[in-house]
Amino acid sequence: MVEILTGAGFDVAGPAVANFVYADTGTDARAVFDALLHEGVIVRPLNAFGSETAIRVTVGTAEENDFLAAGLARVSAVTTN
Repeated sequence: MVEILTGAGFDVAGPAVANFVYADTGTDARAVFDALLHEGVIVRPLNAFGSETAIRVTVGTAEENDFLAAGLARVSAVTTN
């Protein structure tokens, strides 16, 4: 998960000690959320918690993580700084 998110250019807080990862996208988290949701990937934007550029991503199975990686690749124009 961390490799997928850092590969997409996100800064990941770590080490993770729960079943989710906090990642700073470097851009508006809502735009990343909307783009990924359109691809069928659900993450949680943390705007409401005072972090306008961060998302929370729950750790999934290997297949779900591959789906996340593919979704991030398709929305790279939105997720790049």
